[in-house]
Amino acid sequence: MRLNRLDLTRFGKFTDLSLSFPVPPPGDPDLHVIYGANEAGKSTLLEGWLDMLFQIPVRSRMDFIHPYPSMQLGAALQIDGRTHELLRVKKRDNSLLDASGGPLGEALLHGGLRGLDRSSYAAMFSLNRQTLGEGGESILASKGDLGELLFQASAGLTDLAAQLDELRAESEEFLNRTGRKGVLRDLGAEYEDLGRQIRELDTAAAEYARLSAERDRARNIWHQAREAAEAAQTDVIETDRQIAALPLVPRLDRLMAQIASYGALPEPPEGWLAELPEMDRAETAIATRLEAAKKAVAGLEAELNGLHPDEPLLDALEDIKAAELLKSAHDTAVEDLPKRRGELDAKTGAVNDCLSRLGQVGADPATLLPEARTLGRLRALIEQSSGVETACESANGELLVATDNLERAERRLREAGGSVSELGGLAGLVQNLRRDDPVGAHDRASTELEETEARLKSALLALSPWTGNKDDLANLTRPDHADLEQLGAEIAEADRAVDRAHDRLEQLKQAATQALARRDAIGTTAAVTLEEAAQMRARRESEWARHRADLTKETAERFEAAMRLDDQVTATLADQRAHAEKTAEAERALAEAQQQIDAAKVKAAEASELRGNLAKRLADIATKVSPALPVDINLSTFLAWLEKLDTAHDALIRRDDKARDLVRRAQGVTQARLDLSKALAQAGREIPEDMSLALALETAQFLLDQASRVEALSVSVAEARQNLTLRERNKLKADDARATWQKDWGAACADTWMADAPPTVGEMRAILEELDRLREHQGRIVELTHRITTMQSNRERFEQKVCDLAGRLDMATDLPTADLWRGITQRKRAAESREDQRANLSDRLVKATQALSKLEEEAAIHRNRTAEFSRHFGVASWAEARNALTRAGELSKQREAQRELTEDLCAGMRCDTVEEARAQLRELDADVLATRADSLRTDLKTLRTAQEEAQDAFRKAEEAVEAVGGDGAVARLEEQRQTLLLEIEDGARRHLRQRLGLLAVDAALRSYRDTHRSGMLERASEAFRIMTRNRYSGLAAQPDDSREVLVALAAGGGSKQADQLSEGTRAQLYLALRIAGYHEFARNNGPVPFIADDIMESFDDDRTAVTFGLLAEMSKTGQVIYLTHHAHLRDIARNACPSVCIHELPE
Repeated sequence: MRLNRLDLTRFGKFTDLSLSFPVPPPGDPDLHVIYGANEAGKSTLLEGWLDMLFQIPVRSRMDFIHPYPSMQLGAALQIDGRTHELLRVKKRDNSLLDASGGPLGEALLHGGLRGLDRSSYAAMFSLNRQTLGEGGESILASKGDLGELLFQASAGLTDLAAQLDELRAESEEFLNRTGRKGVLRDLGAEYEDLGRQIRELDTAAAEYARLSAERDRARNIWHQAREAAEAAQTDVIETDRQIAALPLVPRLDRLMAQIASYGALPEPPEGWLAELPEMDRAETAIATRLEAAKKAVAGLEAELNGLHPDEPLLDALEDIKAAELLKSAHDTAVEDLPKRRGELDAKTGAVNDCLSRLGQVGADPATLLPEARTLGRLRALIEQSSGVETACESANGELLVATDNLERAERRLREAGGSVSELGGLAGLVQNLRRDDPVGAHDRASTELEETEARLKSALLALSPWTGNKDDLANLTRPDHADLEQLGAEIAEADRAVDRAHDRLEQLKQAATQALARRDAIGTTAAVTLEEAAQMRARRESEWARHRADLTKETAERFEAAMRLDDQVTATLADQRAHAEKTAEAERALAEAQQQIDAAKVKAAEASELRGNLAKRLADIATKVSPALPVDINLSTFLAWLEKLDTAHDALIRRDDKARDLVRRAQGVTQARLDLSKALAQAGREIPEDMSLALALETAQFLLDQASRVEALSVSVAEARQNLTLRERNKLKADDARATWQKDWGAACADTWMADAPPTVGEMRAILEELDRLREHQGRIVELTHRITTMQSNRERFEQKVCDLAGRLDMATDLPTADLWRGITQRKRAAESREDQRANLSDRLVKATQALSKLEEEAAIHRNRTAEFSRHFGVASWAEARNALTRAGELSKQREAQRELTEDLCAGMRCDTVEEARAQLRELDADVLATRADSLRTDLKTLRTAQEEAQDAFRKAEEAVEAVGGDGAVARLEEQRQTLLLEIEDGARRHLRQRLGLLAVDAALRSYRDTHRSGMLERASEAFRIMTRNRYSGLAAQPDDSREVLVALAAGGGSKQADQLSEGTRAQLYLALRIAGYHEFARNNGPVPFIADDIMESFDDDRTAVTFGLLAEMSKTGQVIYLTHHAHLRDIARNACPSVCIHELPE
């Protein structure tokens, strides 16, 4: 795919912007640089290109000027050799259109991009400063792994290593390699802990039922005690309500007598009482303010009549203002005229001096000054003269240098031999041998064989007490895995059954011991018969009746003693009933516990027998595998030994594989030396039969290097010849330019007074400078003449105006102008001051008159209001009305108090009228009510104590039931165990998927490394050398355990692994890998446009130039577009790639 044109028709900040990318000639770079200042829209352009390819998103950020329905993009795309005119609009479906507006399928672009989606294309074929830095960090994270680096460069990924490390850490967190820690081990421990809790909570059903019955009885007793206490509380509240209502009746009678003493007093309207203080204040204030206002009006009228205006001066006020406008010009003229006349004389002398220096004394300056067009031609030719001379000198010097360079290049070519023999396919063979490295592969295979043999030996020793060699090991067979799993499950279940039986037996024994202790702890209690209790209750009722009849202190004390004795008897009866129930319950619990102990002993014996049978089955299986194993081996030990057996088998298989691999590697070394010997013989270079493969490779590389040097020198000679021809053409052009300049110079001088004798360039510069000074002096003379005439006119006009004003104001006109003007202005200021005083007095008089009228209106309103008060109370004066209003306010307060007292009495007695409340209270006595209230409170306190004791007993019984837990607790714990099993299963499946996926990724990266190592690594190595400006000679792959790592080779010797490079160098390495990855993708899939956004902002100019050279070479494979806001990068790009196409975005 190639982008021929991009149209931002209505997108973001752009309207009708079109950028064309012309197709270069075959073999030339297809490099484009798009320059735009900050905020010019480079990011918008990149976003538009992606939206053109992959559809405008549903919520685009580019609608700040053009709304969604009007957004449109366009492009001319070359796909597989055909050009397509496409449009893209903002729609959910059918957003890709052809040139006529018809819908197109996305398959066209999808095929051109070789199936890439938006995120993949953005990652693989666009690069900016952020992704460049992240790429350098990914090199650090991958620890230089060659496979990861090559794959990341091709796919545009920057976090592959981090993602793989995260997956490995997650897998290790679930279960590490040793199996001694991890989430799986924690879940197993939690599963076993739940089993232990189930065994502890497997309590007898009888114990749970007994505790539940005790809890229910305690709840009923507590509810009865609470109901009795609530009834007593109601009686106390009713008695307190009657006691509180008794004092309200006499208070109500006294208040009604006070209201009757006021007689028939009229009720004032609402708000009159609140208005009374303001009426008193207004009565005094209005009279005082009215008198003061009348005095103020009379004083202002007298003062205004005493001031008289200056009528003549006021009539001439406009003419005085006009004279003031002329005053500043008059003063300036008086001061400035002598200076300007002196300056005019000086400028006239300067003009004469200029004419003298030009040799034109007495001439008219206007005739000496050339036209502007002529001056422009002369100045332009003066500026060109130095360039013309410099070009001639430079062309001569460059011609000499080009001649010397050609002679030197031809001499170096002759010294190098001039030509080389045909090498055939030697270069490809050497490249393949260095890539495959058969000697290194043979050495690694030998080392790996030694390592596998050592691991096999260790694995055989780990199988103790079994002993044997590798042949004996092959004869050992592992028992069926399913049978072992089934046996393990049965043994585990049998162990759990034995543990549960013993735990159950211990629990039952403890329960029996506790039941026995509870029965013995019950003890005895005091005995009271029902007949004695009935006698105590009859005595209490008798004493209460006697006390109600007499209401004396003696009867009250007897009643209190009888009541206390009755309460004690009642409590003793309750204790007796509870004691009998507890004793019977304890006997039942003890008998049930003994029965359960006998049953548990039988179950424990059965579980032990089953466990012994399973142990015999395990011993038989172990003996079949190897008679050397002990007959009393347990299952975990046997499984661990089987794992060691599997490890030994794997070690034996790997040892045999490595032995076969070593044989193949040795054959590869022999074949490689034979192929290289044949290739050297064809090139005319025979090698001894005993020469090693490494030495033969060095011989072949020497021949290849010599051929490369001769080829490079031949290219240099051809370039030197082309350069000499170019310099000769430049010399002829410089000579022609000098002749043309001489002709133009003579023509320009012919239009001036210097036509007869044209001066030299230096003389013409001096003449033009003198003519500039002459033009400046002449212009200043004209300006000064005009200013002097104007100032004389201004002075005369002001003097005449002042003389006329003095005559109109009857002032002497024979005084100097300054004195006359001073007198006029003093008289004007006095007249204006008098007018200001009159205006101020007039304003004050108007305001005082208005204030007086307003006060008179307020006085009338106040008189009308006081008359209204007097009429309401039927009195003649304000003082009488004020007294009646005060008494009416007191009467209103007493009536409000009567209403509130009546409401309180009716509410307290729960009656609708006062008469009903009085009727209820007549039969009540305050002392009797007080005594009854005390008695009720004593009863309430006793009932509250009984309620709290019953509630505490219920709480303890409920806690005992919850401590046992009942059958529900066991079910909940079993449900949690099943949930844990499901969680373990899900985690194990996820762990296996992750482990298998990581193994697959590692294998894929190794395959990708082996497939792409030669081409990509070679191209990346050369790009890295160029970008580092030969600080590093290239890149190489180095074995590291089971992987290969990337190594940077320093120019001065030594090397560094990729993850040991500095931050900036890692970024350059990532860019080199990305360039190599692009070539790899284009070779396999065809090119697509590659876009880089200011990735060289931190590069110096030299490194920027060589990087542009790499991008230019890359653009010969596919189109490369570089975005920047740095103007100087355009020149650097042109120098690095003369055919680069520069585009500029409008600001």
